[in-house]
Amino acid sequence: MANLLLLGTALFIAFLLGYILRCIFCRRRNGVGGFSGKRLWVLLLALLWGLLSLWWYACKIKHMCDDSAETGKSEVVIAPAADVSQPASAPAELAPAPAVAPAQEEAPALPPREPISFAWSSPKAVTTAEFDAVKARIIRELPEGKMLHIVGQYFNGEDNPSEYPDLGVARAVDTAKYFVGAVDESRILVSSENLGDYTGRADAMLPAVKFGYADLPDSTAAPAPSADTRADSGSAAAEAAAAAPLTFHWSSSEPQVSADFDAFKSALLGDMGDDKALRITGLYYDGEKNDTLLDNMGLSRAAKVRDLFIAVADKNRVLIASEQAQGVAQEPGVPFAAVKFDLVPVDKAGFKVSELDDRRVVYFPFDSHRGNVDSNLELYLADLAQELKQSGKTIRIVGHTDNQGNAAYNRHLGLLRARMVGDLLAKHGIERRYIRTESAGEDSPVADNSTEQGRAQNRRVELFIE
Repeated sequence: MANLLLLGTALFIAFLLGYILRCIFCRRRNGVGGFSGKRLWVLLLALLWGLLSLWWYACKIKHMCDDSAETGKSEVVIAPAADVSQPASAPAELAPAPAVAPAQEEAPALPPREPISFAWSSPKAVTTAEFDAVKARIIRELPEGKMLHIVGQYFNGEDNPSEYPDLGVARAVDTAKYFVGAVDESRILVSSENLGDYTGRADAMLPAVKFGYADLPDSTAAPAPSADTRADSGSAAAEAAAAAPLTFHWSSSEPQVSADFDAFKSALLGDMGDDKALRITGLYYDGEKNDTLLDNMGLSRAAKVRDLFIAVADKNRVLIASEQAQGVAQEPGVPFAAVKFDLVPVDKAGFKVSELDDRRVVYFPFDSHRGNVDSNLELYLADLAQELKQSGKTIRIVGHTDNQGNAAYNRHLGLLRARMVGDLLAKHGIERRYIRTESAGEDSPVADNSTEQGRAQNRRVELFIE
């Protein structure tokens, strides 16, 4: 249409110029013609129509009369980004929101920017103004005697341009630089986690880091027997082992109980009171063969010793841990001490579970859903697996979160927690067809999310035996 208008205007102007030249030529040659009053009005109207046509074409169609003429392109109006600012979340619930799609639902849409995020295949953290508040809260809530645990995450298919073993470690290290100075470097622990295949938006920034807390190395614990400190003779080693209430043989988790064990156990249980938990730490040596389902011989030994206490103690207040001993054990065939005990406040014990009439509830610390699985949770689920195998019943596992962070991510986080529990049950012999996992996200709180105590009660997994 614009081209036709331009062509028509050009032809009209050509005709008009020809007409003017003809009139001028006729006047000079014959002394007649020229511009009469009628002809003059026609000429003026035609000229006005031509000028208006040129203006319309140049200004209204080609936009050559406005500011965009300077750039040669039309003005583009960009809609403002949505406001995605969130209140500073608990360290673990930040977590930063992995974009792995649940099996039963579509991948949750990632917010445009999290407080800390990464571009695809990049180890460099990108932060927003909200990150300062999140960092301050993480530092403020770092418990005494704990390390700040930063877990970098990565997806299959991402390149690793860094010098670190994987992109997750590189991201954790780059994140750690924001905390060095405010937190002693000896109290910062980094690790990585693979999130599998990425199914989110191709152009999204990845919130591929999460925060938690880990135990400091126990520098006050009595060292395990070593090659330099052990007795020079087999008889001396045997006497030393005989003084311990419990001993073990090489590559064996079965405890050897001494005559003094009952008195030792009674004293420990008496010291527990109502506000302490008993932590049993099993020791293991490099080279010991572990043929149990637990991760190492230390955990297996601690689990066996736990069985000696739970008959007379609340099993949820008897916890296990493991530690690799340095050096070598005693002479071949000679039993050695490979377990130690300590009491910890119940509110700092980590693992918590409630057994109700219709369900069992496992409570989770900040952002726990993968990585370093609590050994006590695994042991509890190992016992539950035995119950399920004997009864032949199925189990429905529902994950819940508090209301910190993005609602879509919280639903996904709840599903990850439920799946982790299901994976541990499968590890201990429950067939997958008897396990069903679901997530309620933040939609079913049982306590007030405005307090940390309430949020801790809402971070849970409920197990229904059906």
